[in-house]
Amino acid sequence: MLNLQAIRKDFTTEKFINLVQKRNWIYMDQDILNLCFKNKVFYLPESWNVITLMEKNSVRGQIIQERLPYQISDSYNKSRKTPNIVHYAGSYKPWYYKESDMAEIFWQYAQNTSYYTELLLEASSPSKEFKLIFTSDANGRENAGLPFLKLIPEKNTFATTYFVLDVLVLDANLDQTKVGTVLISVNKDVLQSRWLQDDRGIWSNFQFRKLRLDVEVWAKHNGQWNGYVIVPKAYDYETRSFSLGKIETIKENFTSELQDMPY
Repeated sequence: MLNLQAIRKDFTTEKFINLVQKRNWIYMDQDILNLCFKNKVFYLPESWNVITLMEKNSVRGQIIQERLPYQISDSYNKSRKTPNIVHYAGSYKPWYYKESDMAEIFWQYAQNTSYYTELLLEASSPSKEFKLIFTSDANGRENAGLPFLKLIPEKNTFATTYFVLDVLVLDANLDQTKVGTVLISVNKDVLQSRWLQDDRGIWSNFQFRKLRLDVEVWAKHNGQWNGYVIVPKAYDYETRSFSLGKIETIKENFTSELQDMPY
């Protein structure tokens, strides 16, 4: 809850915008609010903001159970039993993932709304897959490949958009095997990629190229596999809540238009 009358007395829109532009904030709105309202808050009991644990065995859950002082973790665990407000923080929402933490409370209330059927359908939908099957020979060109996907960040100029992609390979029978997970972060100035899992050196077969605001994902023609499958996923990494941007397909199959990878 915010005391808007007091806020408008001490702050203007321009002042908030100036603060936003001073640096690359990690949590943007939360950082600005903490900076501006330090020592000007009234703390409610934790039951009025019960933050969920995302999925099972999440990093957030480990921190609460293992790293927080006993008094805080004990208070949190008690508030989970009698919550007044449940805060589904992060991208692992019950309306996307029915198995998410404390989802039963959300669905208890959702069934009394006119959106219940729509929410059920969305939560039951499988993750979208982007499949690339090799249909041509690289003719001995070691670094031949093509742009495969386009990652489109959020249009907020100051925001960092995160993409978490599972990478699967296709064998001769087009059976899928997961071999890696890559985290990509991009804003107006910087593109960074980090492989969270890489079982078969898959990183060397992918390149991420920043074109103004968007990012091209290049896939290398590799004779070891018949193709790739990319599956976007929601993920809570080191307690950060990732907001996924849009993903579009550039090429679904390799053709004779193979190019050199942009190393």
